[in-house]
Amino acid sequence: MPRRLVAIVMIVSAGMLAIGTLRDPKAASATVSPPAFGIVGVDGTHLAAERAAGVSTLLFEIRWSDYEPQQGIVDQAYLSAARSRLAAMRQAGFRVVLEAGLASTPTWVFALDGNTRFVNQYGDVYHGLSAGDPANGVFDSSVRSAQAGYIAQLAHDFGDVFDTIRVGGLEDDELRYPGPSYNGHSNSYWSFDADAQAASPVPGWRPGQAGTTQASSFLDYYLQGLTGYQNWLIGAYRSHFSAWLQVLYPSWGLRPPWPTRPGWSGRTTASTPCTRARPGT
Repeated sequence: MPRRLVAIVMIVSAGMLAIGTLRDPKAASATVSPPAFGIVGVDGTHLAAERAAGVSTLLFEIRWSDYEPQQGIVDQAYLSAARSRLAAMRQAGFRVVLEAGLASTPTWVFALDGNTRFVNQYGDVYHGLSAGDPANGVFDSSVRSAQAGYIAQLAHDFGDVFDTIRVGGLEDDELRYPGPSYNGHSNSYWSFDADAQAASPVPGWRPGQAGTTQASSFLDYYLQGLTGYQNWLIGAYRSHFSAWLQVLYPSWGLRPPWPTRPGWSGRTTASTPCTRARPGT
């Protein structure tokens, strides 16, 4: 399978590719490093050539479903192979960014209770359509507990050795709800599982119904739910790791060749934003 030779900025100077920077006040006077260019989709067979070409950072990807296929049981063969990949990256002189693959949810998580999946106002229960199958960490405490255990296990098995950690955990491992179109329905909002409705300020109210006050309360609750999950996830990683944290918000990304292709001339290109949480924050 060919590698995805996509050059991306993985660690950047202050403000670049970021919508906000959370910093440790004690590190405010630290020297800002120059941009570091890296590769995603690394297969580990061209490390020397990549390093010689000026690549300094690699993405180290783990899939939760492969790592912990049964609750509390780590696949030791998968762990051993992952440790070997990480050691090879380090030996070749790369900085390493961890992608923990929370969106690749093990099947046992979905059996924890009846609210582990997102549900929209039409009653559709969401099953992932792209990378992985994200669980409902926004509203379900059982999912959060399982995710926290996984993050703690990663820290135990690898140690605090990563330069940067990507924080997302939902659709495409980004910080976003499932999309608006699903199962023949459009304009989907994904806060209609029992847990979400129990905490809602307007339980039973659905988008499109009358009531501007209810609509405002619903939207605030919906967006604050995502913010709350973001803050919880940052805390879960920060409990074990001192690395920079890149919070992955959705965007089209930086894809220089694509606008020149037929049919893509009107496509907007933008840099992928991330919030960098400095160690100690």
